[in-house]
Amino acid sequence: MNINNNLSFVIPVFNEKQNIRILVDEILELSPKLASFEIIIVDDGSDENIYSEICDADKVVYIKHKKNLGQGKALLTGIEKAKFDIIVTLDGDLQNDVKDIFKMYYLMIQKNLDMVCGYRKNRKDPLLKNISSRISYFFRELLLKDNIYDSGCALKVCKKNALLSVRLDKNFFMFVTALFEFEGFKVGQCIVTHRPRMHGNTKYSYLSQFFTGFSYIFYLYFIRKIKRKNRKGEEAGKPG
Repeated sequence: MNINNNLSFVIPVFNEKQNIRILVDEILELSPKLASFEIIIVDDGSDENIYSEICDADKVVYIKHKKNLGQGKALLTGIEKAKFDIIVTLDGDLQNDVKDIFKMYYLMIQKNLDMVCGYRKNRKDPLLKNISSRISYFFRELLLKDNIYDSGCALKVCKKNALLSVRLDKNFFMFVTALFEFEGFKVGQCIVTHRPRMHGNTKYSYLSQFFTGFSYIFYLYFIRKIKRKNRKGEEAGKPG
């Protein structure tokens, strides 16, 4: 399978020096099956010298935040700088398998979707992280009803114009699928490989992420109610 559209890979990183070159090389290995593409590395204020690892790599665009602004802002920076209309987002920790983008891309084309999310059905995370994710999913589905099994998976294939239509800063990136649903965009999901982390450590506190996620779920729940109420009011006001 080949991908005919041009792609912009957007990869936010914070202290992933041991992983980033391996990931870039994995993407470059896909070159024969890709049209034109770029790899945008957004270094979100790392203490490590990320640039030294990828400065001689082909197709790489390096952007540096002077201080750590968070994953959402790093993603937004990369998406805004992307020159192509199809965006592939993924983490820099090597837990995503870039070869999965082929089936995700074809699903997006076949079903005319605005985004395809990776679904890590067989996750290779620590037990505590898996438990907190399951609890978060239960409440997310109960309140937001976006029917996405794994909204936290960073591996996504998306249309740039749709991504720039929703809010991604701070922690909103974790709820991009719900934001898409609010705006009427079409979202699909695809089972992807999840690999164990081999180098470095996670940058998240499980407890902090858990409670942050809950606050955003309740916030978006009320935003969703307001939007639906407004839509019903607009439809009721239309002449018959």
